[in-house]
Amino acid sequence: MSKKKEVKTKKAEEKVVKSIGKCETFKDLETYLKAQSEDKVTTILDKNLLQPHSYDELVKLMEKENERLGSKDFKTPSRIKAHVKHRETQGWVFDAKNDKVQLVGLQK
Repeated sequence: MSKKKEVKTKKAEEKVVKSIGKCETFKDLETYLKAQSEDKVTTILDKNLLQPHSYDELVKLMEKENERLGSKDFKTPSRIKAHVKHRETQGWVFDAKNDKVQLVGLQK
């Protein structure tokens, strides 16, 4: 396959949907989240959930982002757990083992 065709194929595969609600697969959701700017604390948390973190680690990560953005959300593990539960109602699938949580799928 020529490099030109290969580049076009990759671009087609990485097509970003326009909103979270339009995501049909986990790959769509993952690509969407990675493409978002980091100017909203919720988006930053969602991106961090793509990797396994303990709730305490997430609180520490979000402290820095809250300070940077002048926000006051996601200050406690219970608040992050509530966000995860909310995302589950939207079809997001999380793996929560050994006190770590990670976004691993999407069910429609």
